[in-house]
Amino acid sequence: MLGECLSLRGLYEEAEPLLVEGHDALSRKLGAGSGVTRRTRAQIVRFYTAWGKPDRAAAYRENGGPG
Repeated sequence: MLGECLSLRGLYEEAEPLLVEGHDALSRKLGAGSGVTRRTRAQIVRFYTAWGKPDRAAAYRENGGPG
């Protein structure tokens, strides 16, 4: 939630690690197919799109994350 709040304020650099780490933890614990994980991934796609980083957004949209 903190990452989302920071994102909404335009504090992208501060928000990024919180959002990514949160998604990674949920993915490990609940699995990539979990509804919670999928919603978090969609949030990261919106985050990177708003930040003007379409390549990073695409990585989450297509592969569930970078790498």
